[in-house]
Amino acid sequence: MNLSLFLLPLAAVFLQQSPSHPQDNQQVRKEIEARLAQFVDAYKRKDIKAIGAILAPDFVAIQSGMAPINRAQALADYKRELDSSQSVFYVSFNTEKVTVDGNKAISEGTTKRSFTMKDSSQKLRTIAMSGRARTGWIKKDGQWIAKRSEAWDVKVTVDGKLISLNPLAPAESKAKKAVTHE
Repeated sequence: MNLSLFLLPLAAVFLQQSPSHPQDNQQVRKEIEARLAQFVDAYKRKDIKAIGAILAPDFVAIQSGMAPINRAQALADYKRELDSSQSVFYVSFNTEKVTVDGNKAISEGTTKRSFTMKDSSQKLRTIAMSGRARTGWIKKDGQWIAKRSEAWDVKVTVDGKLISLNPLAPAESKAKKAVTHE
């Protein structure tokens, strides 16, 4: 379920520009929200290749309390999750803010998803995840691609029972790392 937790950052689209030139750009917001819609569609279709097309080659995902994972690890986690899921109930992103600095952007917001999967005893379980997320994006070849994704306040339930509660992201991480995109 490691994938589920790092997916949250992608799910939460909120772009902000570097602090010296913050600029809410509605056009970029629409483009990034379109990329997130592509992610949702790919996730529902269990299309790992399409998910990979949204991630930069040097993509990194970070969830509070966990070691960072690279693009290959993230895609492997998605594959494991999607291969074991029986059905996807919903995947959503709520973009709260978008700011842009040239060909870099940061999105922040909330994300939710729910799906069913069988546990080791083959009992069907309903998994629900939600949390806050921030994604750093770069524009490459006319497309926004995710370079860095962070998730915090992640909550995971199995059949309605809370199984994981992660701490808030450190203020240093939220403020400093999000603007670097690196």
